[in-house]
Amino acid sequence: MEENKTILICGATGFIGRNLLDYYYKQNKYKIKATHFKRPAVKGYDGVEWINCDLRDSKQVQEAVNGVDIILQFAATTTGAKDIVSKPYIHVTDNAVINSLLLREAFEQGTEHFIFPSCTIMYQKSETAIKESDFNPSEEIQSFYYGAGYTKIYLEKMCEFYSRLGKTKHTVVRHSNMYGPYDKYDLEKSHVFGATITKVMTSEDGKVNVWGTGEEKRDLLYVEDLVDFIDVAINKQTTPYELVNVGLGEGIKIKDLVYKIVKHSERDLEIIHDLTKPTVPTSLYLDCSYAKKLFGWEPKYTLDEGIKKTIKWYKENKIPTTAVIIQSRNRVDMLNTTIQMLYDTCDDENDFDIIVVVDDDQKELYAHLKDIFPKTIWLYPEHTPNNWGNLRKIQNDFIKNTNYYFNWCISDDILGVYKGWDSAIKEKKHYFKDDLFTMYQSNDYRGGFGIYNNMFCNEDYKNTSNEDISNNVYHYCECLPISTKKWVEFMAPIYENEEYSTQHELLTGLIVGILKKKYNIERLIKCGLGFNTVINEGASNDIVDTNDGLTRNAAYFKLAEDNFSKLLPIAEKIYNEIKKIK
Repeated sequence: MEENKTILICGATGFIGRNLLDYYYKQNKYKIKATHFKRPAVKGYDGVEWINCDLRDSKQVQEAVNGVDIILQFAATTTGAKDIVSKPYIHVTDNAVINSLLLREAFEQGTEHFIFPSCTIMYQKSETAIKESDFNPSEEIQSFYYGAGYTKIYLEKMCEFYSRLGKTKHTVVRHSNMYGPYDKYDLEKSHVFGATITKVMTSEDGKVNVWGTGEEKRDLLYVEDLVDFIDVAINKQTTPYELVNVGLGEGIKIKDLVYKIVKHSERDLEIIHDLTKPTVPTSLYLDCSYAKKLFGWEPKYTLDEGIKKTIKWYKENKIPTTAVIIQSRNRVDMLNTTIQMLYDTCDDENDFDIIVVVDDDQKELYAHLKDIFPKTIWLYPEHTPNNWGNLRKIQNDFIKNTNYYFNWCISDDILGVYKGWDSAIKEKKHYFKDDLFTMYQSNDYRGGFGIYNNMFCNEDYKNTSNEDISNNVYHYCECLPISTKKWVEFMAPIYENEEYSTQHELLTGLIVGILKKKYNIERLIKCGLGFNTVINEGASNDIVDTNDGLTRNAAYFKLAEDNFSKLLPIAEKIYNEIKKIK
């Protein structure tokens, strides 16, 4: 270990940070401290000191930097192409605060070396290779990059400022578009490469949709080459401050990039251009001759080699497509048992993520479970008097902004499932036509669709004599909603309106009934078919509740009646979409 020096990797669970963590862990050159925030610490890195740290908090930054010799600052608020265009302010405030605090603390504690990742968004588009000196501060930065671009310029100058004040060396890396292992593979939040990989590898209709014309050019660098540059800079830089372009040094049109990815995926796909989607019309590539002159650095991987390696990694480290959502309130023991049961009965625990939504005022009650189940994702919505609706809104906002295809919502009651439930969901994927609707696994008297009957419910658990769970397990095993991401998005008006906080249950039952062609829209709404209700096929007024008694059911019935006019347009919209699919 190199003189027992300590390296701090900020944002070690992110794309570039995770690749840096892999590299330095294998090298065993330094003691490693690694920060994480919203994502859990990554298991399997013995000896790494993980720090759960909000880098917008000065005290937490001070503690993280304490005793550190080298800082690799790769923590940031990031977005994809959609938000760059529609919400350009996202990059500005948090990133300015995070980096300002880290730079100040590195100076005050006398850190040896600070690596800051800038980017290339301050450059104007160009058909020739761009040098570091080509940036002209008197020229306007492209409008969609204005905020983020000048934030980067400010932070570059802050690095230079601190390099003049103290002994800390600073390296500013103006890197091009990065790609490779651990990148975001999500259509909403990925940059162009990650989004394209996702589209190509998950396409089910033989098509790949490209946003825009695809004529704009990008310089794309495989992430291992960036990691290599950073290590070279740490070992070879002797000057107080350096600003260096780091890229492949070649530009490729987006449409040609998509073609290459499709080719190396070995999938037969048609490329379709969607001109209605947002795109960033920038063309540029970097002149990296200074990096070669200064450090002798050049990229090792061609674009084709990098694409092949990325696709191989993607296939070997498949991204979970299923999210099991658990809403929990005051039932820690049940939650513990439910999570354990899901892991015990699955075929592959890497196939799904478990997300627990816990009322904010109860999170301390559940704190110990985070250590027992380190893979679990925890969400803590702010406490409200009637928090079930808020819990549901939070969980569905989360689903909308991730890459989960399936959304399986349960409560914290003990759940009985068959061995291989995760494989069963994937095998039934063809029932989810066009990513659209939700299905209930339910028995016939609930008016359910019937496809999932007996697929999940384990008789050993259903017939349990345990008094604490016997009243819950059958109910929840017989009524498990399985939704696609598109369904969640379709139901957004329900989730986003507090007045409708529980009505998603009514509409789910409504669609089930429509598909069975047993009821018309008006009658289903007036019957209040939903998660906690059962209707008698004979008369709409004869309603029985299996779990909580007639009082609660009557409330659902009234809710549906009172809001019939508001629910009807949404129900009809969904019904019309289903008819299109048929």
